[in-house]
Amino acid sequence: MNITDQARQAGIEPSLLTAQQVASLLAVSPDAVRRWTRSGLLRRVKLGRATRYRRADIESVIARGIAGPTRG
Repeated sequence: MNITDQARQAGIEPSLLTAQQVASLLAVSPDAVRRWTRSGLLRRVKLGRATRYRRADIESVIARGIAGPTRG
């Protein structure tokens, strides 16, 4: 069990998310998350070579209603 799973079991949601986790929250593909990051719609946090997204930033995007289904 990794640290994220342990935190969730304790009722704590992680504040930094992967592109895959963001894609699940926004109901889009991880590629859409990466495109939106490149275009400046989503802000990212670089941790060495890893890219993460602040949960608060993603919740703000959801509240603004920017995210939605992508074209295939």
